[in-house]
Amino acid sequence: MNAPVQTHVKYQGIYYVQLHTMLQGRLRSQFMKEIRLMKGKVKTAEESEHKAFDESLAALQIQKTWRGYNIRTKMKRRKLEEMLLIGMLQPNFTDIKERRKAEEVHYIFHCA
Repeated sequence: MNAPVQTHVKYQGIYYVQLHTMLQGRLRSQFMKEIRLMKGKVKTAEESEHKAFDESLAALQIQKTWRGYNIRTKMKRRKLEEMLLIGMLQPNFTDIKERRKAEEVHYIFHCA
């Protein structure tokens, strides 16, 4: 009779840890968004005063935009893989490739 209670308590503890982690992530993203907005306001004021149109500046802006996009997609992929690994996402909400990779990682860590 004691084993089901311990299992329930274990899963409840895991749930609370995951809930806390998600809350921290949301708060962190909100804080970072506020910082980006504050920096953006300062940059736009400075840039409008000091910069004139230049082809090299346009090329730099394109490169900056592309690199940012590239990094964001990589980070999104890493975050998804991490959430699958720790069990915060159910595998049925993910692509088949990612699901198979998560199952392989799970097998390596838990079954091997």
